[in-house]
Amino acid sequence: MLSINNDSTEVKIAAPLLRSLIYKRLSEAFRLPTEKFSSSIENGEFIKEMKEAVSQLQSLKFTDNPKLNENLDVLSNTVDKMAPFSLDQFQSEFINIFGHTISEEYPPYETQYGGAHIFQQTQELADIAGFYKAFGLEITDTAVERLDHISIELEYMYFLSYKEAYARKNHNSEKVDICVNVQKKFLDEHLGEWVFHYIKLFRRKIKKGFYKELTDFMETFLSSDMKSLDLKIITPGKIKLTPYPTSVDDEACSSCSLEGDKLPMG
Repeated sequence: MLSINNDSTEVKIAAPLLRSLIYKRLSEAFRLPTEKFSSSIENGEFIKEMKEAVSQLQSLKFTDNPKLNENLDVLSNTVDKMAPFSLDQFQSEFINIFGHTISEEYPPYETQYGGAHIFQQTQELADIAGFYKAFGLEITDTAVERLDHISIELEYMYFLSYKEAYARKNHNSEKVDICVNVQKKFLDEHLGEWVFHYIKLFRRKIKKGFYKELTDFMETFLSSDMKSLDLKIITPGKIKLTPYPTSVDDEACSSCSLEGDKLPMG
């Protein structure tokens, strides 16, 4: 984890870097578990990194929400109860929760929220793709999820907060402003606009287990992050879902991963 002294420049770099770590880990957690990710859960590395990042954000006065610690303690206890641990078991749990038939009740895709017409959904996908491409990120066909999947949008927030830290390290105030403003805009218009509705539906069906506790932590973290950025947090009301269109623009809805611009931080 980071070693931070009281130098104001290091503090300004540390906060977005710590946020980026949490966004990255959340992004990884909402995908089919890999052997590497499964091992990080089993050996405690995932929980340890998250706890240290939260602790340092709190010490930097970036957030003072004690619920972040409580959520991670519950998640840690849940992981302990998962022993003996196996990748097959972990992947089975993921598929049981996020398999296409089951997850129709709480779809982890932005464009299925709000009851939009198919044309509006296509426009939303194009808008999301525009955010990615503005930073040189290409939509590829190597991943298994659409560009509006929760893991992809979390990954984009990881990318933006990391780029902010890099810009601060290099004293590029113009790029810092761009990164911060785009984070606010993306949270306000996309991820933060629908994710709390998703969480509400998810909790109706999933009452316990790793992904329930992970979702609780994600809600607390996103609420704290949006508050720190002076953004309004959506309170879910009546939720209307829209089936995903079966025919839209290929580029806007192809399976994707975020590739392109590298993240040199050295």
